[in-house]
Amino acid sequence: MLITSLLLFLTPRSDTISNLNTVFGLLFIISSITHLIFNFKSITGYIFNKKDEKKHLKKEFIIALLFSLIIILGTILFIPPFSTVINLGKYFREIPGRNINYYETFYLDKETEGSELIIELKSGEYYSITIEGLFSYTVTPQFAIWIEYKNGDFVKTIFSTSKGASNSFWGVDERIEALPVWFHKRHDSNYNSDIIDSISGASPISDFTIIWLLK
Repeated sequence: MLITSLLLFLTPRSDTISNLNTVFGLLFIISSITHLIFNFKSITGYIFNKKDEKKHLKKEFIIALLFSLIIILGTILFIPPFSTVINLGKYFREIPGRNINYYETFYLDKETEGSELIIELKSGEYYSITIEGLFSYTVTPQFAIWIEYKNGDFVKTIFSTSKGASNSFWGVDERIEALPVWFHKRHDSNYNSDIIDSISGASPISDFTIIWLLK
């Protein structure tokens, strides 16, 4: 379980490693319950301190309990240093996949002015992922569609998912790496953040179509 936990922390998600960690975790829970049943009296000796025929919680147990509560609350609230550890794990897991960030360029000429540009996004099997836990949530990709000159100068954003446009990711001040190319291009061109709401929207959960009139 220690090995699989380290692999899940340091490497991209793998169904095999995740399944092994789940099975070993279940075995650990079963063995812990068994240990509590057969050694209950011995365990209570570590928790309670008998004085004058009264049971008092031992100082060591109280410290351990408070320490556990701090870890749980710190992780749920995503505050340092727990958020730092979580982000460090994300950093290690994303290293092998950094080369998958790319964007595709379509060249248009003056003859296309007045025509409709239709962009369709088709969601595949792994387009969205639901994370199960204390708070379940669905993760969908961030994306942006923009126009630029052939020399690479930024012209206009056609559409961007709202989190990417406003850079409002939970738990961090900014996440440039979500849309690195678009982020740098729009800021290098004195992008006006006041018009974000007019060209942004929530991440679509299924197929998505954008129709834009070329001018």
